[in-house]
Amino acid sequence: MLFFTKSIFSFAQWEGENYKPVKVIEKQKVSLSNLKEQKTQDLLERLKKLKNGEKLVIPNGEYKDLGIIKIKQNNIKISAENPGQVIFSGKVQILISGDCNVFSDFIFVKGGPANSSGIICLLGNENKIVNNSFINFNIHDEKESDWITLKGSKNKILNNYFEGKTKRGQIIVINKNLKKQDKHIIAQNIFKNHKSEDSILKNEANGWEAIRTGTGKTALHRNSEIEILYNLFINMDAEPELISVKSSNTLLKGNTVISSIAGITLRQGRDNVVEDNVILGMEKEGTRGIRFYDKGHVIRNNYIEGLRGKGNATGGLVSATGVIDTKNGEESQNKIISQWTPNNILIENNSFINSEQNILYSDKIHSPNKRDNLVVEKVYPGYNLYFKNNLSYEENPNNYALIGAEDMNPLDSEYENEVYFGKIKGVLNLPKGIDRNKPFLKRKQGILIEENKNIGAKNLLILTENIIGPNYKIEN
Repeated sequence: MLFFTKSIFSFAQWEGENYKPVKVIEKQKVSLSNLKEQKTQDLLERLKKLKNGEKLVIPNGEYKDLGIIKIKQNNIKISAENPGQVIFSGKVQILISGDCNVFSDFIFVKGGPANSSGIICLLGNENKIVNNSFINFNIHDEKESDWITLKGSKNKILNNYFEGKTKRGQIIVINKNLKKQDKHIIAQNIFKNHKSEDSILKNEANGWEAIRTGTGKTALHRNSEIEILYNLFINMDAEPELISVKSSNTLLKGNTVISSIAGITLRQGRDNVVEDNVILGMEKEGTRGIRFYDKGHVIRNNYIEGLRGKGNATGGLVSATGVIDTKNGEESQNKIISQWTPNNILIENNSFINSEQNILYSDKIHSPNKRDNLVVEKVYPGYNLYFKNNLSYEENPNNYALIGAEDMNPLDSEYENEVYFGKIKGVLNLPKGIDRNKPFLKRKQGILIEENKNIGAKNLLILTENIIGPNYKIEN
């Protein structure tokens, strides 16, 4: 019996559409080679004297080893004389505990975070980090360090550029606010060339996510209402998880992922929405799409093409296994569960095109604690999943439209108006509601669509660097 009803999905009033790019950005070309070194101490003195509501425009040039700068004031704006013409190098950390501040237009290069908390830490509320660039900022003595840390509430990370992080730690990490909803927005940023220090670890590494929202301890604590909108990710190869969602009521909308081994993972937390995203593997080995655990999610109108990931936890769409038999009423005595069993999830109008494993029902056995070699005795498949209007299209006879796990396939699930063209294995009796006939597809605005039927993803925007990110471009 299927318990899914549309009424269980009551989401927040998102701001997502407000951040959809509408035009090409006129990007000013900037060169870093001719910038003069400025007196760091003079800048530090000016920062100390800032009062609430004031503006500080920092003269063009390079400022070395600023150390830890604490911004406790409210309603101040700190910006560069010209966007992209102020460099912060050496050891630096911007610690903002005040509210309603704006920090914009700077370039962080030739240095690293002053401590493991990151380059910028937002502890206050309603602050904005806008139009900055963070490039190869890895020179520090910490074993791991994040780049941006978010606490507080209603902070925004907008139109920034992140490239070349190699040391362990997230590019952006949200440490959940336990007193109120997070409501942070991460939008229109560019993330590129993310690799772990040891490239051999890229398929098993942990702690190199581009974005992580929360932790296992806080995933079920309050609805977060975090929004991750219209960001571009290129060559993100540090570990399997690109965006690791460990929060509830989180929206991932309109993002584009290109040639990346890391994928989107609904890791811990409930009632999250993943919609209107485009993932293009470009036939790169190890690339992956969307993997989900726990319950109440909506995965809708995503387009995934050309992935080349293999194994029992990799594919265009992966229904993971859980370690708790919630279907039969088992409850965890420990709420910090790494693998909650997927259930009550709506999966509609997605396209999975010509990937090695378009759709995968996983049978992976989990280790609840990666610090030891123990594994759980039994895992459980997802249940009460509702598949509707999805397209899985696979032309290559060596690849699969669907790989099942035989006795570990989703239970009590429904399939309505599904089209799966290509090889299928691991499913003894194909459920009703799946059409195996070849659809007529046409490439339009970069994606393959079926124009005459309500199947698959449509009306999507593939992001490029000229419509999001900073309003300047650095010349080599």
